[in-house]
Amino acid sequence: MLGWPHKIRCAAVLVSARKVLQALKVVLHIGAHRTGTTSLQSSLRQNRFNLRKNGVVFWGPQQLRGETFSGLLRREETQAQAHTKILVRRNCATIGFALDRLRRTGQTHLVISEENIMGMMRENITGGCLYPNLAGRLARFRRAFDGQRLRVVLAVRPYQAYWTSVLGHLLPRGLTMPGPDALESLAQEQRGWRDVIADVGTAFPGAEIVVWGFQGLIGDTVAQFCILLGGAVQPPFQACAAHHNKSPDVATLNALAPDAHASALIYERHVFQPFSATARAVMHDRFAQDMHWLRCGGGGRVQFFENAETAAGLGATGTISEAG
Repeated sequence: MLGWPHKIRCAAVLVSARKVLQALKVVLHIGAHRTGTTSLQSSLRQNRFNLRKNGVVFWGPQQLRGETFSGLLRREETQAQAHTKILVRRNCATIGFALDRLRRTGQTHLVISEENIMGMMRENITGGCLYPNLAGRLARFRRAFDGQRLRVVLAVRPYQAYWTSVLGHLLPRGLTMPGPDALESLAQEQRGWRDVIADVGTAFPGAEIVVWGFQGLIGDTVAQFCILLGGAVQPPFQACAAHHNKSPDVATLNALAPDAHASALIYERHVFQPFSATARAVMHDRFAQDMHWLRCGGGGRVQFFENAETAAGLGATGTISEAG
């Protein structure tokens, strides 16, 4: 029979082991599209070896758009297929094994950055609103990360700039320019960033929800990484030198199909501007209301970082130092 001292030591070892296993935090950066996600992912990728030495593992689109997330990232209408359901179960099991392995090797953070978690940009155009299938998609990811310490992060952008950027990105990729009525409908659509954030909160009730403003942190991947981890970032985290997936200029759009497209595109001072002044004013007012809501804490659920100055106040809990 074991004596009390031995039992106490065993209990202490078990508690210590549980703390090690629970130490990993999953940071899920879900977008949104056209908010500098590719540039941030490029910075994370070029810093991945030093990050790994400091306990931070990065999974980006190169890892996620293969078999690991093949079922989770499928479009909503494919989810009823039996094969897709099997893929989702396999994805969840694979992710679970990977998380256990990261815990055993002492990693502290897994940063996952994939804007297609929210859906596809083309679905936003065809659905006429922001991420119409978001709730169902996030429910699948909740299964994959159930029970994890989770921080869900996204960036928001003014509606007029967001929709203009989406259209500019998709037109060279075969999108037909929406007509005036469809553009007016987009401008008047009531589903906005607050609804998107509410879907995130519903899907991940125990998670930290973090939002940053695209305009105030554009191109500042060091500050963005600081927000991802919830702490200050010190060199040698290197910012990405180039901006990726820039919106095409007017000359590029005109070159697509001079007769079919150029007549439908709307310009203002030689800048692609598909929305009328009235529509832009409506979207401006709606985004101003969103920003006020975020600055007030987003209903008590949201940490909001409007610019690099607010991110700088996080402290040093996430500091990355040179290692090895």
